[in-house]
Amino acid sequence: MKQLLLCLLFLWMASALSAQDNVPLRIAVEAGGADWSGEPDTRWNIRQDVNSYGANLYADPVHAGSEGSFQYIGIKPEFTLWKGRVYVGTGLRFSTAYEFLGNISEGEQSYFFLRRQGHEAVEFYRIRSIEETVNHLSVPLEISLVVLGYRSNWQLYVKAGSEIGMKVYGKTHIRFRNPEMNPYAQELLDDADIRLNRFYSTLYGTIGLRLTQRNGIRYSAEVIIPSRYLTKDNFSVVTPQEFSGAQFSISFPMQLFIGKSSF
Repeated sequence: MKQLLLCLLFLWMASALSAQDNVPLRIAVEAGGADWSGEPDTRWNIRQDVNSYGANLYADPVHAGSEGSFQYIGIKPEFTLWKGRVYVGTGLRFSTAYEFLGNISEGEQSYFFLRRQGHEAVEFYRIRSIEETVNHLSVPLEISLVVLGYRSNWQLYVKAGSEIGMKVYGKTHIRFRNPEMNPYAQELLDDADIRLNRFYSTLYGTIGLRLTQRNGIRYSAEVIIPSRYLTKDNFSVVTPQEFSGAQFSISFPMQLFIGKSSF
């Protein structure tokens, strides 16, 4: 809650300064995505000291690998400060994340063993993969600084941002090597005690290049440098350490809409 109040206060200050500079407000539409590096979540008791049997009868020892990625779309107003050298933006963003835990290299016929303590003995399940989809709705707060091309229609800039959001959907799915084992999926999910954090926050940075046309429409492309999640338990399959990716956006000056509406 404190972070949200700080964001609102910062947005109010930015709009006040922008009004003093007599610089028009811009509306931006964005889309992006990133991959993250991380380790399998420790709630999954994976046996890593046995072979996996795939297309070959005896494959090399397999350690279940993990990977994750997310994509997002958003809309945000942008305020210009310091005579066009600094941009401050905030808005609304929807993101969907996908995680995968399994034998990435061996294909559809591979599997790994998941260990479970039964009533009388330790049980092992042949698992093809564990997958999870999580959707978030968030409010980003970003500030960018033009470093080259201040007076040009081509500009190189750097950006720092933070994101505060909440989970709106989450689903975890277990795929067995043998489909006849599917009725046991819920038992394994219950044992994992999946409790995703309702709120999440990130801290990220980008390096971008933007082109502004004569009519004021601006196109931007950014590279997301390695960034981090500030909150924990955002996901249950993979524990992300850092993420990197790309973002694209197009922004329109408000005068463009005001001028059209006046006719």
